[in-house]
Amino acid sequence: MKLPTNPIWQASDYVRGTGGQECGEQWYFVPRGYVQVIPDPRGIGKSDGESRLAATGKDGYDLIEWIAEQPWCNGNVGMIGMSAYAGAQYPIAAEQPPHLKAIMPFEGGTGRPTHGGVFAHGFSGAFFGHGAWLSAARIKSVPRPASFDEFSEQELRKKIKEVQSDPDIMSVPYYYLLTLAPERHPNTFDQMLHPYPDPAIESQTRYNQLKDIKIPTYAGSRWNAWVIHLHGAFDGFDNIDAPKEQKKMLIVPSDNYGGMDRPYHEIQDVILRWYDHWLKDNDTGIMNEPPITLFIPGINKWRYENEWPLAATQWTKFYLREGASCQPKRQMLTRTLWSSPAIRGPILFRAVSALILAPGEILSPR
Repeated sequence: MKLPTNPIWQASDYVRGTGGQECGEQWYFVPRGYVQVIPDPRGIGKSDGESRLAATGKDGYDLIEWIAEQPWCNGNVGMIGMSAYAGAQYPIAAEQPPHLKAIMPFEGGTGRPTHGGVFAHGFSGAFFGHGAWLSAARIKSVPRPASFDEFSEQELRKKIKEVQSDPDIMSVPYYYLLTLAPERHPNTFDQMLHPYPDPAIESQTRYNQLKDIKIPTYAGSRWNAWVIHLHGAFDGFDNIDAPKEQKKMLIVPSDNYGGMDRPYHEIQDVILRWYDHWLKDNDTGIMNEPPITLFIPGINKWRYENEWPLAATQWTKFYLREGASCQPKRQMLTRTLWSSPAIRGPILFRAVSALILAPGEILSPR
C-alpha cells in the first residue's frame, strides 16, 4: 500500500472557491479507465432551481442512476472527493441508489450542529470567511430559514436578541452578521437559534442518515481537521450500517490546517485500489489489509488496527490548566482560560479525554 504524503501549505483562492480542485484529479483517474462526472448541484453554478441541502440525496440518486444508463458506464458507480464532495456522499448513499456500489468520503463532515453539547460553528464560519455563501455567482438562491415559520414574530425577535447577546456570537463577526441577514446562510441561522442538542435539528443532519447506508465505505480525514471533518470520519466508520468487513478508515497527517493540497491528490492511489476492487472486480488486495490505517503523530509512524476505539485504550481525563496545558490531575483554576486557535495557531484547550496507546502515543478519539 502506498501511503499518502504529508501535505504542506499552499495558497488557494478561497474567494472564488476551491470546489473544482477538491473533486480529485481527472488526469489521474480518467487514463486509468474511469469517467468522472462533476455536477453543479441544484441552484449552484449552471444548474437551475433553489439551493437546498435537503435535496442532495434525492438529486444524487437521480444522477447516479442516469450515469449508470450511459453507454460508457458498466453500471457500477462510486463517488470521490473531499469536503463538500465527501459530505454529499452520505445523503446520496443513504437514498440507496441501486447502481452506487461503494463510496469513499474523505474529509466529509456529518453536519452535527453540536459536538458533546457545544455548538460546532467551525465549518459555517469557514464558509462565511471564504465568501462562498455570499457569492451570487455560486449560489443563485437559498431557501427561507425554517425558524421564520417555526416561531412567531415576537418569539423570533426574542431568540435573535438572545443570540446577539451571546459572547461567543458577539466575538465572531460572521455570526453576528447572520443575525441581521439570516437569508445569507439559513441552515446555520436555524442552528444558532437551537444552540443545544435538538432532535428536530439533528434529524435533518447527515449524521442521522448514516444508519441508512448499506454499501462498502472507506472514510477518512486528517488529525488536524477537528474543526470540520475529523469527526465525520469517525461518525461514518462507527455508524454506517454496511457489513463490518466492508468498512475501512484512513487518518493521515497534515502540516496544513487549511486542509489537503488543491488539487486534492494525496490519497488517489488508495482511491484507485478501492474502486478497482468494488467497481471493476479487480483483486487489488485492499480488502485483505486491516480496516484501519492511522498515522501516529509524535512518533511519526503508521499503525494498522482492526477496531476503533482501539482495544488497548486506557481512558484518561485531562483538565485545563494555566499556561496553555492540560493535566490529568484536577485542581482549582485561579483565572479564566482563553484560547483563540485562529489567532494563536493550533488549538490549545481541547482534550477532555484521550486514548493512551503506548509510551509516547496519545490520541484524542474525537
